[in-house]
Order: sequence, then C-alpha cells, then structure tokens
Amino acid sequence: MTGTTLPAPRAPFRPQTLIPYAVLVLATLPILVLYVWLTYSSFFPRIEGFRPVGPFTLENWRFLWD
Repeated sequence: MTGTTLPAPRAPFRPQTLIPYAVLVLATLPILVLYVWLTYSSFFPRIEGFRPVGPFTLENWRFLWD
C-alpha cells in the first residue's frame, strides 16, 4: 500500500491581502481605458469624447496593406 500525503493546510483568508491587488488595478485601469479609447478612435475620422464624429473607416489602418 502506498502512503498518501495530505495537502498542506491553507492559511485563513485575510482581506488585507487584497489591498496590493486593488492598488494595482486602480493604477492600471486608467492606462487600459486610454488604450481602449485610442483603439476605438482609430476607426473614425474624429472623436468627441467617446462619441464618433463621421463614418466608420479603416483609413487609419491602411498602412497594414499598402
């Protein structure tokens, strides 16, 4: 018969361990939002806030196939 080992006991959950993750998320969120806005705005000739002005276009991406 082979011996089975028991898993190590887990430490109890402490809410304080989430603080570094919350700080990282709050610091990273504005950067991610700006990247999303930059990508979104590349599909329209002009953007006012988050509202596109003008039709959808791939003109800003033509360097990929020229």
